[in-house]
Amino acid sequence: LEGRDVKLFRPRTVPHRVVEPPLESGTVAAIDPAQGVLVATPDGGVLITEVQPPGKRRMQARDWINGRGVEQGQRFE
Repeated sequence: LEGRDVKLFRPRTVPHRVVEPPLESGTVAAIDPAQGVLVATPDGGVLITEVQPPGKRRMQARDWINGRGVEQGQRFE
């Protein structure tokens, strides 16, 4: 994520119509503490529900979101 290694776990694909307007692949399209982090892909999106930021333990996406570990518009490379 913008030069930081973040491990992503428990992905769930979402339909193309959920990610509007179409964004560049890897862009954080939406953040919802109850659901997770929605990342744009060529075919729609992937909802990430667990992450492991650098130097941290594996955690629920909501904890990462609440700790301001990610923002909408950021990009995974």
